[in-house]
Amino acid sequence: MSILKPVIDGFPVADLDDETWREAVGDTGVVVIEFWAPWCSSCLAQRPIIDQMAAALAGHVRFFRADAGATRIDRYWGVRTLPTVLVLRDGTEVARVSGDATRPRLLEAFARALAPER
Repeated sequence: MSILKPVIDGFPVADLDDETWREAVGDTGVVVIEFWAPWCSSCLAQRPIIDQMAAALAGHVRFFRADAGATRIDRYWGVRTLPTVLVLRDGTEVARVSGDATRPRLLEAFARALAPER
């Protein structure tokens, strides 16, 4: 799957586009999608946190970024606030963090997705 090449080659967060996002995200494993926009200062402030977490969780979680102004992916997931971080497990939403998010708040969302199913 060519869309995942940047993730494998050391760039922890790959950009999504309308044509390839379904294939890239897939329906297995834990995936994080960060919805952002270049004009959103909160999005830009949160970016380094997401990048650090993506590097730390590489091999366990796949990270993607979707520009809400350049794609329609946000509409599919009903995203209404930026930034929004969506956590999927096997293609199903298990956590959503909208607005300014602290590292602990994001870690809590990721931990829920990585926890064994009951």
